[in-house]
Amino acid sequence: MRLPVLRMAAVLCLAAGGIAACGLDRGGLNETADASDDGASPGDDATVEASLDGARDGISPADASRDASSRDAHVDGASLTDASLEADAPPPGCTQKNGSDCPTGMSCDPTTHTCTTACAAGQPCNGGCCNGGTCSDGTANGACGTSGNACTACGGGNPTCSAGKCTSACGGSGDGTCGGNSCCGAGGTCTGIDPSACAAPGGTCVDCTSSPAGTACVNGDCGCNGNPDCNGSTLGNQCLSKGTCGCTGPANCNGNPNGAACLSGNCGCYGFTDCPTGQACDATTHQCTTACSPTSLCNGGCCASGTCAPGNTDTACGTGGTACADCTAQNKNCTGANFCN
Repeated sequence: MRLPVLRMAAVLCLAAGGIAACGLDRGGLNETADASDDGASPGDDATVEASLDGARDGISPADASRDASSRDAHVDGASLTDASLEADAPPPGCTQKNGSDCPTGMSCDPTTHTCTTACAAGQPCNGGCCNGGTCSDGTANGACGTSGNACTACGGGNPTCSAGKCTSACGGSGDGTCGGNSCCGAGGTCTGIDPSACAAPGGTCVDCTSSPAGTACVNGDCGCNGNPDCNGSTLGNQCLSKGTCGCTGPANCNGNPNGAACLSGNCGCYGFTDCPTGQACDATTHQCTTACSPTSLCNGGCCASGTCAPGNTDTACGTGGTACADCTAQNKNCTGANFCN
């Protein structure tokens, strides 16, 4: 502990009156210092020497000490500038809260300043979105997004993720299923359910506006809510309790193209008399048709090569719904009574 005291005393003395006033020359001071502490470092000697030189040159002890410290730093191989830069250098790793200095699909941990695939509120991913605490590319229908924040599960009328956004695309490979009271329309987009686009949610839309079951959309199927929904229905003009059009008797089938008879709740025919003029009753479907045969006679006219005809031409002449006659083969004409004469 004596060496620093001696050196400081020497510095103060020199600053006040010089070497002569202290009764020492420079050599004597160094000998005294060396005798007091043989373990002094080169840096300590440099400080004293600088103080001596500074005293002679009019430099204060404090300035001389700083100069010595600077020289010591150079001796150790580092400049003051390098030390300052090291002190001001930012911590290694990421610093941006939005993760922009991390690779795509990673976030910046605000505590460790390292990039990670973990994410949370306030720790967004760089691209894609945060799916349950893990960064995702944001292209899945159930995990869609580009902001880096929480992913969105596509659904309802926008079930398909495209370029990080939920869209109404449906029906294609990888597309989502329409929901939220919508169905997949003919154009490949989810459409709100109504009479012109009817289906159970997620199904394929059907146009009910001309459906024989009814022109209303009832529980995802074409049907009726009342008799007005059955006007023009080939099944009958009565809205039955099951929610579809039909008949409860012949009165509900007047003028019906399928037939004037009521068969098990649907309009149809038992024979050609239940069909409009120029049609026959199909014995299998029990519906009226223009097709005819020896067992399916036409209602009026005649059957010309399997099709009901009026029966008033020379080549297809006849009545009663049976086979037509070719009057020209007999050198005759078809009369007004549909006979060859």
